[in-house]
Amino acid sequence: MSFSHQPKMQEEVIDTLMPLVLSGTNNTHGSDQAQSIQGNENACEGEVEHGGGHDNRDTQNLLLDNIVDSRIQETWKNKGKQPMERLELSAQNILHEEDEIRIAEQEKYGVEYLVPSAQKNIETLWKCLNNASIRTIGLEGIGGIGKRWTVSHVVERALVANHFDFIIWVNLQSRSRPMLNQIVDQLNLLSTTTENDDGKEVSDLELMEGISKTLAGKSYLLILRDIQHHSGSTLSDLGVPHPNTQKPSKVLFLGARYWFQQNNIDQVLTFKHLPKDEAWLLFCEKTGSQFDSPGMHELAETLLESCGGLPLKIVTLAGALRNVKGPTSARLMENVQKAYKLIISRSMYHYEAMFNMLPSKEVKDCIVYCSSYHLYYHISVKGLITSWIAEGLLDECNCLEAAHEKAQKIIKDLIDRHLLIRYDDRHVIMNYDVRLCFSSMIHILLEKAGRSMRLTVPELFTEHESFRMISMMNESFEIKYPSYATKSSSKSSTLLLYGKDGCLPGEIPDAFFAKTNHLQFLSILHAGIRYLPSSLSNLKNVCALVVRGCIALDNVDTIRELHCLVVLNLSGASSLMELPDDFFEHMQLLQCLDLSESQLKQLPSSFSNLGNIQRLILRGCSYLKTLPRHVGDKLIVLDLSGATALGEIPNEFIEKQRSLQLLDLSGTVVDRLIYPNGVHRDLRYLFLKGSRIKTLPHPEAFVKLQELDLSGASEFKEFQSITSSSNRSIKKIDLSKTQIVSLPNLSKYPNLCQLCLKSCVYLEELPHLELKKLQVLDLSGSTNFRRFQDDSFGNMDQLEIIDFSGTKITKLPSVSECLKLRHLLLKGCEYLMELPPFQLENLEILNLSGTQVVKLPNLSKCCFLSELLLRKCTKLVTIPHLEALERLEVLDLSGATSLKKFQYKPIEVNSSTFSHCIDCIRNFQKLDLTTSPLEISPSSLPELENLPQLFLRGCSCSLLQPHPEMPRNYEVLDFSCMQIRYFSDGSSKWTDLRFLGMLNQKHLWDFDYGNTEEVSKHLKFDQHEADDVGITAIRIISSNINQFNFMKNNSQMWERDFQKFHYCLCSPKEWEKEKDIYLHQRRVVFKDIYYQVSQIPHSTAPDHVFEICGFELFPVIIDEVLGHVKILYLKKNSFITRLSDLGAGNDMVMRELWIERCESMECAFYGDEMKENLALGRFLENLWVSNLSKLRSLFLGEMQPKSFTCLKHLSIDCCPSLITVFSSHLELVSLETLKIKFCDKVQNIFGESESGEQTLPKLNTLTLWRLSQLQNICRGGLPSLKNVRVKGCSKLLKLPVSASNVSSVIDIRGEAIWWNNLVWEDKSIMSRLSFTELRRFL
Repeated sequence: MSFSHQPKMQEEVIDTLMPLVLSGTNNTHGSDQAQSIQGNENACEGEVEHGGGHDNRDTQNLLLDNIVDSRIQETWKNKGKQPMERLELSAQNILHEEDEIRIAEQEKYGVEYLVPSAQKNIETLWKCLNNASIRTIGLEGIGGIGKRWTVSHVVERALVANHFDFIIWVNLQSRSRPMLNQIVDQLNLLSTTTENDDGKEVSDLELMEGISKTLAGKSYLLILRDIQHHSGSTLSDLGVPHPNTQKPSKVLFLGARYWFQQNNIDQVLTFKHLPKDEAWLLFCEKTGSQFDSPGMHELAETLLESCGGLPLKIVTLAGALRNVKGPTSARLMENVQKAYKLIISRSMYHYEAMFNMLPSKEVKDCIVYCSSYHLYYHISVKGLITSWIAEGLLDECNCLEAAHEKAQKIIKDLIDRHLLIRYDDRHVIMNYDVRLCFSSMIHILLEKAGRSMRLTVPELFTEHESFRMISMMNESFEIKYPSYATKSSSKSSTLLLYGKDGCLPGEIPDAFFAKTNHLQFLSILHAGIRYLPSSLSNLKNVCALVVRGCIALDNVDTIRELHCLVVLNLSGASSLMELPDDFFEHMQLLQCLDLSESQLKQLPSSFSNLGNIQRLILRGCSYLKTLPRHVGDKLIVLDLSGATALGEIPNEFIEKQRSLQLLDLSGTVVDRLIYPNGVHRDLRYLFLKGSRIKTLPHPEAFVKLQELDLSGASEFKEFQSITSSSNRSIKKIDLSKTQIVSLPNLSKYPNLCQLCLKSCVYLEELPHLELKKLQVLDLSGSTNFRRFQDDSFGNMDQLEIIDFSGTKITKLPSVSECLKLRHLLLKGCEYLMELPPFQLENLEILNLSGTQVVKLPNLSKCCFLSELLLRKCTKLVTIPHLEALERLEVLDLSGATSLKKFQYKPIEVNSSTFSHCIDCIRNFQKLDLTTSPLEISPSSLPELENLPQLFLRGCSCSLLQPHPEMPRNYEVLDFSCMQIRYFSDGSSKWTDLRFLGMLNQKHLWDFDYGNTEEVSKHLKFDQHEADDVGITAIRIISSNINQFNFMKNNSQMWERDFQKFHYCLCSPKEWEKEKDIYLHQRRVVFKDIYYQVSQIPHSTAPDHVFEICGFELFPVIIDEVLGHVKILYLKKNSFITRLSDLGAGNDMVMRELWIERCESMECAFYGDEMKENLALGRFLENLWVSNLSKLRSLFLGEMQPKSFTCLKHLSIDCCPSLITVFSSHLELVSLETLKIKFCDKVQNIFGESESGEQTLPKLNTLTLWRLSQLQNICRGGLPSLKNVRVKGCSKLLKLPVSASNVSSVIDIRGEAIWWNNLVWEDKSIMSRLSFTELRRFL
């Protein structure tokens, strides 16, 4: 029901919703709710539970917290004081306040166990609090040592003992007002912080007087944190009476010793590092593991030593490791190894390593976002979730509920990792040391991404927490996740309206904002609205307006009435074509403007009024042709990336920008830039990726430039005239895929960390490098590069990655002094014959594949080497010691056909004893000996017990029978082209097996096919045991069809031994060149690539897969198999003219069908073959057809009704003879996706004029690509259509859409010229269509 058509209903909705928005969603403490006069923190700067030995610590801590809380509140209730709020909640309770645990369950747990030094610190501080002669106490120690955690425990004890009338925590800051607000909040003086009797805002002096009056005659404990960052008399600045004049009152100062000495503090307590044994106890408790495995124990001890006994480092490390199902899980070992590589091997700063171990980019973005808050800022959980959503960090979610749930999980994860700290039931804070690390990355997230996160944080618009009221609405205008309002706060400041799928709500009622004039922050996300309601003009106080992802929005005129805007974000409004000329007439306060992905051709003339504009984001504005000549001079960020029509930037525009820090012209057609003197003095980031820039000033001309990206600027050839200056700021230069011939003098960039020169095909020589801080040197794909001017890279001891893959180098400079080198990549250097000697302890990957190297250097010192790749090293004769490479995971010797000798303990031996050299390597994951001359004796295989993947294809070993005690944990085995006679009974133990390759196996099946019992024994897998480890299928590749004889004679085998299978039958002539035989394997990338290219959804259970490849005659013996197949893949089979050639019976259960390069096929389904069509199509859901040169029609003739009622996804590509997809009437009632690409002769989708409502009622996605002759799709409209992609279909002038049956906005993407030529029978449909021009690369 449309609001605009129901005025009475509209008023009722507004009257119902707005009171909730205004007064029902305050994000602060309620007056009737428990009020906190302290801010307990768990693990703040190392203030962690120094306990251990419990398996259920998380549950125990939660229960203990609740016990303490209940005792405290009961004590205060009996004393007649105001109720106390919860000291501390677990992460789960912060997010789910409804979760409660019964007291009876709580009391069965004892008091928390503390490591001795932590208990000692608590007792010492407690004695000081009870000493009447000590009034001021200083706690001194480095960050992360445990000061705040200790204070939190003592505060709990003081509360239970009723030791003080008030306990107040204050985070000291540079300004007095925020500190005063903290105190009045905790003293419940909220009414004094808004307005005085005269209606004016309360001054700092009035707040101080209120604090002094409240504390007069009372005992208090005042905790002042981070005292070294505050100057002044402190107590007098805060209105707090000196403790000497009070009842027994105390002041705790947490800070630096020098401050304590200067201010005559009565008692100073110094915190020391944890002893080794206590550190280990704390580490084991927090990870939930004792690290019993010898290998893991050694790594864990080394990691713990790197923490230096600092509790905060210990618990953050433990938090990164503990994200596992159990104390001995493989995931724990994987996390330990990853942390070891980052912290020990790469010497990465501790908290940077913790950042790198976060599970996803979303989580990383969210924690970096938190570092934009002020130090020790009490971050509202609800405000944080709102900001994350509004900033687009969780845009992958299709509705508010999904985004909110994901945000909750992220907060819980960050708390579990001790990167965020629980402050109270509604707030978290970020530890000082953690924040320092992450704040150094904030510029990458804010500036490079062009975001304005600082400006859109709601808390920054509302100075005091009593005003912060956040309301969240879903697409149905339902208020979600409400919190309780205080009696003194009834004005909402923040409203977030989250739509669904860019379709709902379709409109916002005109009077919706009539009663919300106190809003300061408004965000409307992913809605289907075409215009903003007129009542929006009532929001005179709104400072930030974010309307993002509303693809149908084409009218935003009402925004021009919002004169107080500081932030305006209209990104993703892909239907927005113009703004009124006076749009910015009264927006002089605007600082951030984002119009990304709109169809604007130019900015309105009133843009010149924006004298305070700092961030201008026009990313993806592909229609934008020019910028205004007159603009303010305060721009910091200018992002024009993807503005593909922009040819130049006016000189007048750029001349004013003296403060510009980021300029992004990636993907534009700008071919030159003018830099008047001084314009580029503050420029830090210059992105010209994929642009048409031909030349630039030398990087040293930009004195503050940190990153220069010219990658893909294919017309760039050289830098302009050389200057005498240098640039000590630049850290990254990327000239990949440019025409650069020679490089400037790189010694002028002493702080350069990354030099990327990938695919610079004109570059032949690298100049002398004096780059002591260089970490990455990448020349991969520069096919004409030959020479270095340096004989050694010894002066670049920070190098971590060297990649010269695909170059023509004949000699590698010495790298022996590059002690931090982790990756040495020389793949495809076909002229490289030798390597210099090196002993690189931190080397992880050495790739020499495709080189002419004859002998390897000594690798015995490369103790961290995990991958040694020697694929197709055809001249390699000798391999050095391998027994020292205990961490080696991958050894690839495939195609090393000349390999004859290797060294072992330390004598040379022949290849027949190769297995003795590798049986000491415990972490082996993959060994590839394909076509190599090395042999593995059957008796040696049991020694490789930890090897999941073994490739012996074409290996010249005499392995006639696998050893009966072969390891059971193989996941991939390839015995193709080997002389295996049979498998022993031990093969039934391979319960982890995912793939078994036996291609061209001539001997395995040479037995009596009549003896089916014997055959079953050879193939049998213990299904019961397999289920326990999650075996997916028996995987076999073969070129011998005779093996199906016994299957045909014993059909019970399908149910007993082949409950799940993946069988690839490949003709003998094709198997050698077949490269994608692992198509459906879980662990191989080919599978995902195929599904992405075909755009067919992946089958949820591909466990009955059969592939037939390269047969000229039908292998008749396979008909028994087809009745059990769910996924059938046909490739290069010339015997097939239509699918009925397979001889399908009525028992077909096929769900997916893939047909590729079957050159004889003229149609897939023929109408006269009704029985076969019913059998083939009865369960068919996905159909992919590709590269069928003779295919003229997919469905030829009249099809039997309901033949293909289950078909959901149909993809056709590269069929040059295809004229009609469906030659006659066919009702595909379940079809959801239709994609047709690169079929030059297709004229019609249906041979007859068919009604879309009848034939394709559920079709929601239609893709038509490069169909130059296509003229017609169907008659009428497609009622379920949501997404249309069209390119290269110039003769298609009508789309099957109708205003009468469109229920939501249709997202259409195509070429602008095609869109403008479309003919519409009913132009009213245009209001339901959202068009976006496709990018050139699509």
